[in-house]
Amino acid sequence: MSSGLLPPNASRLQRDLEAATARQGTVPVEQLSRVWNPDTCPARLLPWLAWSVRVDRWNSSWSTSRKRQVIKAALRNNRHRGTVGALRRALAALGMDITIREWFDYDGEPYHFRLDIDLTDTELDQEIQNRIHDIVRQHSNARSVLEVVNFFQPVTGDLHLGVAVAGSDDLTIYPAE
Repeated sequence: MSSGLLPPNASRLQRDLEAATARQGTVPVEQLSRVWNPDTCPARLLPWLAWSVRVDRWNSSWSTSRKRQVIKAALRNNRHRGTVGALRRALAALGMDITIREWFDYDGEPYHFRLDIDLTDTELDQEIQNRIHDIVRQHSNARSVLEVVNFFQPVTGDLHLGVAVAGSDDLTIYPAE
């Protein structure tokens, strides 16, 4: 006689399924509330938690505390994804002075925006440019269009101006009548 819950007329497939899942209740399972919390999630499960909350960049060599911080930041950013604030925070993570100018700030075409990037203390390479475009694609509103990226590099040094002033009078001569 079987100790399972199946009736005596159960098929062989049903009995095999019962046997395969018999241990299911004895396998230790983490409490869901612990797993979904970045502070209490076991370190071995952090990569899966990061994947589930859409962490954009992940590095397995980070420390456990850094991984937890990245997951928390992703949770905050995902709540506001598609807003200018989320885009500002994501671009600020690059450590560059970036200003977002929306279409109504410069009388542009509706739902377009511009980025003004100050390169005073930053070198600009192709990787950073690609990262900026990735961030804009991931965090900006779906209807918004990045119109232009302006890079500003201040120039220091002496400035010499030369000015020439020329003056003249107009003289009109009419024929004698």
